[in-house]
Amino acid sequence: SIPDKFRIKWKSFVQDVLEVTVQAYQDMNKRGTAKLKWEEDHFTINLEHFIRPLAYQRGLTVVSQIKTYTIEMETGEVSAKQAKVLDLRMWGSWEDYHRVHFAWECKRIADSYEDKNYKDLIPEYIKEGMFRFIDEEYAIGLDDAGILAYVLGGDISKIVDGINQSMQSSQRKRRLSTSEHLELAPPIGTFTHIYQSCHRRLSSASSIRLHHLFLIFNFDQ
Repeated sequence: SIPDKFRIKWKSFVQDVLEVTVQAYQDMNKRGTAKLKWEEDHFTINLEHFIRPLAYQRGLTVVSQIKTYTIEMETGEVSAKQAKVLDLRMWGSWEDYHRVHFAWECKRIADSYEDKNYKDLIPEYIKEGMFRFIDEEYAIGLDDAGILAYVLGGDISKIVDGINQSMQSSQRKRRLSTSEHLELAPPIGTFTHIYQSCHRRLSSASSIRLHHLFLIFNFDQ
């Protein structure tokens, strides 16, 4: 769990992270540089450029593409080449930022019923996004983390319904309960495409709240 010296500040820190990220997305969208054909990392690299100056104004730091090493990798039991890459990490002006930080995992997403080419994106959102937090590959011991969903097409509510249904699909080896469904969260300013989900983590049995931001871009510009 979060150390006592950070606990009082944690809620306001998370709110700062959400506000900065939303503002950066809105600035990036106004610029109109995003392309539908972009890979996930193209979105993330560009978004980081907009987050950095906004984060600095609030005493926050952001870094992208960070490898996360497990204890097994540190002891040599598992190859370090298997380390997962965390898309974005944000932290404040404390020394223990390697442990106390906010982690953003980033995923492309779309309504698969609208375009069959996107049929794998929702299952990947769960398997390679949500489960990385539930399985404690990311954000170990922290109460909050999040996923940035780069929307390629489709209605947000239908995409969220698709994610919730996929959690309990009969084809899924590990299913999540209805209590872990994404639910609409309070807006951040004018930004309303924000959801939350709460989960019990696998090893520690501690809880984590995931913040899901669905980012729509003006690809026609």
